[in-house]
Amino acid sequence: MNKFIIIVFLWIACFDYTVCQQDQEMLLMHDFVKSVVNQHPKSAQANLLIEMAQAKLLETKGKFDPILKSDLGEKSFSDKLYYHKYQTELVIPTAIGLDLVTGYQKNYGNYLNPEATTDRSGLWNFTLELDVLQGLIRNERRIAMDQAKVHREMAFNEKDLALNDLIFEACFTYLQWQMIFFYNNILKENTDIAKIYYNITKETYLGGEKTALDTLESFIAFKDAELLLQKNTMELTKMQYAMKNFLWYEGTPLEQKEEIILPENVDSSEKLLSNILSNDIAMLDNPILKVYENKLKILELDMRLKREKLKPKLKLKYNSLLSTEEGVFSPTFASKDYVYGFSFSMPLFLRSERGALSTSKLKMEETNLTLMDKNNQIKNSIENYKVQLEYIKSQIALLTSNINSYKVLMDSERIKFELGESSVFLLNKRQDKYIEARLKLITEWFKLQTIQLNYLYYTNTLSKLIN
Repeated sequence: MNKFIIIVFLWIACFDYTVCQQDQEMLLMHDFVKSVVNQHPKSAQANLLIEMAQAKLLETKGKFDPILKSDLGEKSFSDKLYYHKYQTELVIPTAIGLDLVTGYQKNYGNYLNPEATTDRSGLWNFTLELDVLQGLIRNERRIAMDQAKVHREMAFNEKDLALNDLIFEACFTYLQWQMIFFYNNILKENTDIAKIYYNITKETYLGGEKTALDTLESFIAFKDAELLLQKNTMELTKMQYAMKNFLWYEGTPLEQKEEIILPENVDSSEKLLSNILSNDIAMLDNPILKVYENKLKILELDMRLKREKLKPKLKLKYNSLLSTEEGVFSPTFASKDYVYGFSFSMPLFLRSERGALSTSKLKMEETNLTLMDKNNQIKNSIENYKVQLEYIKSQIALLTSNINSYKVLMDSERIKFELGESSVFLLNKRQDKYIEARLKLITEWFKLQTIQLNYLYYTNTLSKLIN
């Protein structure tokens, strides 16, 4: 962020917009959006989504970490050693349903089960535990790892979505501030003109050329203009504070200063938006759709796991005992010393498993329907905004032409009024039409820029505003 942008933002303030000075700074939309993305807390929160997903992935990888376990127990009573039991093992999980276990145990004592007794050198062992049916290819830790990877991908999409929402909100607020500001300029001019007409009418009344009612009518028109200006000034103050919500620097909201800054001209900011309008509908890159696609992937992985639960559980276990010689700690392989076995279980009705699978399928169907709906909404919104852009541009061209005509009529009516050939009523009407047309033009400019902003949002090109 260059020094100019920082200085401009440090000068943001509550100020009187009705005064235009040569030394006032202008806050460009591009610089404003760039500052919001770089400094606003919501932007930092969006980055935290990725960090949290990375942390979750690291946590899931922990399911594949080797585990070292040790147990020691000893009982002595009445000078008799009932038992001494020591066991340690290292468990190494794998991606498939296979666990590798190696360990050492040393058990002895007067009242120890002979089956568990080892000699004084202890006993080494190497064990294979394999899930043959349920969990062989797909198991909870492998599915959890795949889901964590999708969550990380979704975090990037959620970050893009959060930043797009932030940029859209900031730009929309800027455009509102810009519109109200230029309203204020027009209404200030309207008040100045009404005041001039009132002063002229009052002077001509004192000179005997106008009636008291003419003076009263011009005075009312002047006060009505002041009232409109005051109302708009109140709205402008509201928008100043709305803008301040987006202005941060190094984690601190910017303090209120008294220097003045102005928004750029409406045609300048409109040019910024229109220059990055794309004819290519980048719907596939829209983070709104990508997030739902990620959710579908997560639900699909969950459904695979639920389907795996329908299989019976069959675990095979083979334990190779590694013998040791008396007084020698290092083990040697003995092919005839082993323990093996299996365990089998299966729910008879599988109601819980079938219900969980049905729930998972329904969630997938629900999410898929939502994705289809969002996809259709975004496509139609993009097409709608493209059509609206053409209509608004046409209306702006017509309004611009009408404003020039209203200006000619107002100026002509003013000359006739000064020559005594017109009335205050007609003069006010001409002025009202002229001011009304100018305000409407600013409104149409705001609509045009808002439509362009929406188009950029749905085509996922808002990020070009900060490039």
